Amino acid sequence: MNPVIDMEDVMTKEVIVKITGSEYGVSEREQVEQVVKGNYYKKNGKDFVIYDVAEGEETVHTTLKIEGEQLEITKNSGAGKVHMKFKQEESFSTMYHTVAGALEMEFFTRKLVISSDENCISIKTLYEISMNQVEIGTREIRIEIEKIINSNVVNN
Repeated sequence: MNPVIDMEDVMTKEVIVKITGSEYGVSEREQVEQVVKGNYYKKNGKDFVIYDVAEGEETVHTTLKIEGEQLEITKNSGAGKVHMKFKQEESFSTMYHTVAGALEMEFFTRKLVISSDENCISIKTLYEISMNQVEIGTREIRIEIEKIINSNVVNN
């Protein structure tokens, strides 16, 4: 007996991903914003968004996985790989793999808000980050994932 396939679960949709990040360091605040096209799909009740962003001279292949009140971000590039998990009031440790070796990273999620409607998913997370047990600072990421309704919406 074959399982029933929900077509919504297998269809890939082109989306616009707007990423705004703020980094609160020792002396000042740095803010970065990028807008890219990506692909969205839903599988087994989880939302996935895949997109590429430029970081310096590297292209970083990024995958977002949204499941309930948890966000996972996986970044892969020629220079390194990292898998991060965010869930409000929880810590997550991971290894940041680089060509020079692996670094231990820890994230403590102070705040995570995920909301959605039929055309948009909004994510906001505020977290503290440490590397090799040294506090690096606090970061805030806002991600807006918007369904492309009309191909003229984006002018890249």
